Amino acid sequence: MMRTLRQPSKLSFGLGLILSMGLLLLWPGLSGNLFSVSGFQPHGYCFLWRPELVSLYAITDTLIGLSYVAITGMLVYLVYCSRQSLPFHWIFLAFGAFIIACGGTHFMDVVTLWRPAYWLAGYVKLITAIASITTAVALAALLPQVFGLIAGVRASEERKRQLGELNLRLETELVERRQIEQELRRSESHQRALLSAIPDLIVRYDQHGTFLDCKPAKAGGFPLPANVVGQPLAAVLPPPVVTVFQTAMQQVQQTGKLLSLDLEYPCADATDDYEVRFSPSADGEVVCLIQDITERKSMERFKNEFVSMVSHELRTPLTSIRGALGLVAGGMTGVLPPQASTMIAIAHTNSERLVRLINDILDIDKIESGNMVFDLKLLQPVGIVAQAIEGMHGYVEHLGVHFQLHAPEPALVVMGDADRITQVITNLLSNAAKYSPTGAVIDVTVERQDALVRVAVQDYGPGIPAEFERRIFQKFAQADSSDSRQKGGTGLGLSISKAIVERLGGQIGFTTTAPGGTCFFFELPIVSTARIPSMPLLERGLLPRLLHVEDNTDLGQVMAVLVQDVAELVSVQSLEQAQDYLRQHAVDLLVLDLTLPDGDGGDLVPWMQAHLPLPVPVLVFSVREITPGLRPYVAAALVKSQTSNADLLHTITQLLPRSRVTNVHEAGDPGSSQPDRSSYI
Repeated sequence: MMRTLRQPSKLSFGLGLILSMGLLLLWPGLSGNLFSVSGFQPHGYCFLWRPELVSLYAITDTLIGLSYVAITGMLVYLVYCSRQSLPFHWIFLAFGAFIIACGGTHFMDVVTLWRPAYWLAGYVKLITAIASITTAVALAALLPQVFGLIAGVRASEERKRQLGELNLRLETELVERRQIEQELRRSESHQRALLSAIPDLIVRYDQHGTFLDCKPAKAGGFPLPANVVGQPLAAVLPPPVVTVFQTAMQQVQQTGKLLSLDLEYPCADATDDYEVRFSPSADGEVVCLIQDITERKSMERFKNEFVSMVSHELRTPLTSIRGALGLVAGGMTGVLPPQASTMIAIAHTNSERLVRLINDILDIDKIESGNMVFDLKLLQPVGIVAQAIEGMHGYVEHLGVHFQLHAPEPALVVMGDADRITQVITNLLSNAAKYSPTGAVIDVTVERQDALVRVAVQDYGPGIPAEFERRIFQKFAQADSSDSRQKGGTGLGLSISKAIVERLGGQIGFTTTAPGGTCFFFELPIVSTARIPSMPLLERGLLPRLLHVEDNTDLGQVMAVLVQDVAELVSVQSLEQAQDYLRQHAVDLLVLDLTLPDGDGGDLVPWMQAHLPLPVPVLVFSVREITPGLRPYVAAALVKSQTSNADLLHTITQLLPRSRVTNVHEAGDPGSSQPDRSSYI
């Protein structure tokens, strides 16, 4: 750029010099009279030669001329010192020439005060004019470049500002990144501490069945080699355990939910028990926590044996003692002396209390282990409540209270167990009678609440303390420890009642009333009479019932052989046949093909929800995958071409209830079982 600007400067000065010399030669009379002073008088005489005025002009013009010379000298010095970096330095030289020419005119004004060299003064003015015109022309030609330079400076300043903002933003991001890194390091440290504190084995494996990570157990535990990372499941685990891990991986990936199951691991001389929790992770991986529960299982077996002993060996003689005391107290052996009669009455009352305590403890154990037996039938709650009130007559007579039944719709129907519902009602009636004042009337109401039947017991006792309300349904919960002595009871009745109602698909609760008293209630789903089948539900067999909806008869035969030891199989070939069967029979599991001759098998799921009194878990086993809309309503889904018989049997076994619905009215061995249908809601 500097080189391109030197040519205009030389051209301008050259043209100015040539023009000055040309005018000197061509201007009329100029060249011949350049230094002539004849014919004129100094212009100082124009001031009548007043010395003070002449001196003023002389001094001021001299000072102006000297200033012009000084300015020109400084511009030349500036160009000399900054010629490599100063843009357009030639224009400064042009200004210097213009200014020095102006200074010359002032010097000539001083000369002509005393000497009339007007030709020379005119020539100097001519040179000044040429320098002025040349500078003006050069400056006009330079203006676009100057504007461009200004724009460039502004753009540079804008870029500098943007760079400053970017630098500030980068510094802020750097500080934030450092903070995030510190938080990550702190979080990783916390997680490592948490993992180290977990005594159980933790492994992570991918969708191909390869171990990716392993945190060993602190002591003993699941038998895995030290170098398990990078090895496939099949290389370090027995085939049955590999099948469990692969099936669990498929299930957690499909559902996206945690899966927990108990695993028996075969060892050399025994079988160890483990609780295994599978959790889905990113990229199809599964994180697995394995806890050794061999000792816990052993304790559970010991507890079951103890409960069985209590059930068979303790209740039998206790029942005989209670019966004998009752006969004696009733006068079957003759009239007793007053003191002996009092002692017999005390013994009989406490034997009754001991029987109730043992029954409550056994019921709690059965509920927690899932072994409580239910006989599900279509029932009318009003009749059950009336029978329970009648059965409480002898108990409440000495308390001086009585019950008033209100039943605006006596024909309401529910699905339930008459004995267990009676047990719940008796608990609520007993509590209301114990805590109501003498002479109180306890209101018992059976009424419709939308799609539910509500059974409510309203007492008029002291009410429930606010601090006790949150734990009233807990085991052994009592508002005051003295209650067990004053009123009797174990604190188990409400806990048992809550478990029974929830297992029947209902809910239990209470409300407080002013100025005193409490209303306990429970609700059960109403079964519409339009849904009651024309023939009664068949009594259940020894195995859970599995309904297989599949139009391929060969596959139906394979399924029959596969599940013969775990379920009672019923096969149908169409949607219509499935609906007809479900209207008349209860089943524990439905295995469903989506491709059926009379429609989409998926349509059976909403039909079951609308027409069956109790929910049934559904396993989709088909050649195609289920739709996203159907997925939330099925328990599991398997693709036929991707599922082995072992995987199918394992999934069926997991979905079948651990216990079943039976028609056994007397709760016998604690190992007996019934289905937890509420878990499929």
